[in-house]
Amino acid sequence: MKASPGRILFILGMTAALGAPVRAQEQGQDEKKQQKQQEREQRAQQQGANQKAKQAERQAAREQAGQQQQENQKARQAERAQRVDQQQANQQAQQAERQAAREQAGQQQQENQKARQAERTQRVDQQQANQQAQQAERQRQRADLEAQRQQDARSRGERVQQQQVQQQQAAQQQKLAAEKAARQQEQVYQQQQQPYGQQQAQQQMANRDARLSAVRQGQLIKEQQLRNVQYKTLLQRQELAAQQRADMLQQANRLAQYRYQQRYLARLRDQRLALANAGAYNYSSDPYYYTAPSYSYSRAGRSYQTNQYGANLLRQAVNNGYEEGVRAGEADRQDGYRGDYRSSYAYQDANYGYNGMYVGQTDYNYYFREGFQRGYEDGYNSSYRYGSNNNGTLGILATVLSTILNLQNLR
Repeated sequence: MKASPGRILFILGMTAALGAPVRAQEQGQDEKKQQKQQEREQRAQQQGANQKAKQAERQAAREQAGQQQQENQKARQAERAQRVDQQQANQQAQQAERQAAREQAGQQQQENQKARQAERTQRVDQQQANQQAQQAERQRQRADLEAQRQQDARSRGERVQQQQVQQQQAAQQQKLAAEKAARQQEQVYQQQQQPYGQQQAQQQMANRDARLSAVRQGQLIKEQQLRNVQYKTLLQRQELAAQQRADMLQQANRLAQYRYQQRYLARLRDQRLALANAGAYNYSSDPYYYTAPSYSYSRAGRSYQTNQYGANLLRQAVNNGYEEGVRAGEADRQDGYRGDYRSSYAYQDANYGYNGMYVGQTDYNYYFREGFQRGYEDGYNSSYRYGSNNNGTLGILATVLSTILNLQNLR
């Protein structure tokens, strides 16, 4: 600490009072003190100068830092301005790109709309063309069906006339058979009037064995009359069911099978009309009702007996079934339909050619279906394994027919 002048004078005065030695010693000390004081003052001055230099240096540093800060701020401002300019440039570029993308998307959308419009127009044109083609096809089918109906109508008229001729021929044959039977009875009567011989007795016994009794004949006639009534009622129901099935075939576009079933339906209708218009039948003159059984056959585990007239009708059932099966199989093949004889209405009905006479309907249906199954296979596969086709005349092979019926002679 620097001494004040008053203190120095006080010290000097005290020193002088104490004495010279002391003063000399004190003077030396004072000199040292002064020297120290001067050194301190120099150091203080040096420190002041240093402080001033440091202050000046700090001021200069601060000024330099301020300048640097200003320069940095200017640089940052320039950088910010550059970034802003770059961002604005990027935004403008992005806006321009988005605008170009929107314009391109708008053009693409317009092109897509034009393409969809063209596609819709093409579809509409195609649909119209398809509808026109379908209408033309339906008109052609209706024309074909109308022509087929007209042909079926003509065929029905011809078949009715043919059936009438056949009925007349059958009546004539029955008449001839009755006359023959009368002559045979007369011969028997004449033989009975002659003396009995062994050969004549054996012949009479054979004749009596081959002819049914009057009681049995009456039973057969009553059974036949009841069967006729039931069969006529069944034919009426079956005709309606056949028409419904024909409509289903037409809707399914199975035209070949539809035409075949229409022909089958027409034959059933003719068959029903022929039975309905038939007059009173003379059962007594029909040899079937007084001829004893000469054959036996088995069906479903049961044995049955019939005479030659019933056996002939069973043969006809198999042949009728075979012929109808061939036609039904050919129709399914033409329609491209899977082979299935059981789905055919003719197989399910199995009454074509049956007039209610001689054998039961169940028997006739069974043997008709046996023939139909084999005929359908031949027609669908277009190969005759079970029958033959001679210039349009279809018939089952004799060996196949014999195997199906398996008739056994009783005598």
